[in-house]
Amino acid sequence: MKVNFVVRRTKKKVDGTVPIEMTISVKGKRRYVSTGREVKFGDFSSKTQTVRGDKNLNEFLKTLKTRLYSIETILLAKGVNVSVETVLDLFRHGEQEHTMTFLQLFETHNENVRKRVKQKMIGANTLSKYYRSYLVLSAPNGIEVSHCSESVRNRLMLYSNSSKSMN
Repeated sequence: MKVNFVVRRTKKKVDGTVPIEMTISVKGKRRYVSTGREVKFGDFSSKTQTVRGDKNLNEFLKTLKTRLYSIETILLAKGVNVSVETVLDLFRHGEQEHTMTFLQLFETHNENVRKRVKQKMIGANTLSKYYRSYLVLSAPNGIEVSHCSESVRNRLMLYSNSSKSMN
């Protein structure tokens, strides 16, 4: 995994500032993520990954990078596949241990999807597919986890560890 910071001239605002973005690269896949901070274009050094004359901002960027590498270590220790998606999921939502059954987890997931449907963030068809899946899984002879793909198992594991997804 590699974490860098960039500013892109194409995102320059009227006041001359540009957003600082993180690039997270894992196994050839890259994602740009906003840090929520802005600088004058000429003040950022892509070579040193620092902002000229702003000790607090440089410390903030260093902390972000350290946090992302810590997340990579956590994922590796748990045996979870490290990908841009898994790293960002833990970065955005944090980690919290929960004891629950797979069906309880799926019920929580479906409730969160239902809320997103109400907010018109996703379509109702998506929710109906999840409800059908839940019925299949809750049947007496449901699907064994071993029959799920590795990516499905990894995403379920991350979802179960995500503190925000449990709210």
